[in-house]
Amino acid sequence: MTIRVMMYTTVEPGEVDAFRVAYLQVAETLRGTPGLLRDELLLQKGTQRFCLQAEWSSLPEFLAWVEDPGHTDKTAPIVPYLERNFERELYEVMETPYGTP
Repeated sequence: MTIRVMMYTTVEPGEVDAFRVAYLQVAETLRGTPGLLRDELLLQKGTQRFCLQAEWSSLPEFLAWVEDPGHTDKTAPIVPYLERNFERELYEVMETPYGTP
């Protein structure tokens, strides 16, 4: 069963462009990571609050990636933004009636 990982952070007004660039760098670095199916960067309308949404093929694959000490090197460009006020939630994908978005 796939899982969705929702990670939230808020960036300062002058940092939005730099954060987006950092996110794209990390996304490119993570391309092909075993178990990672897709991810997206979402912005809560009218705020500076971002949601990094990732879909993984299984919880064990996600946890193996998190527990790998090298994963912080791969995500280094966004770490400064996540260190301030990072939240993470995990969800099991129960149904996808319209297929993969």
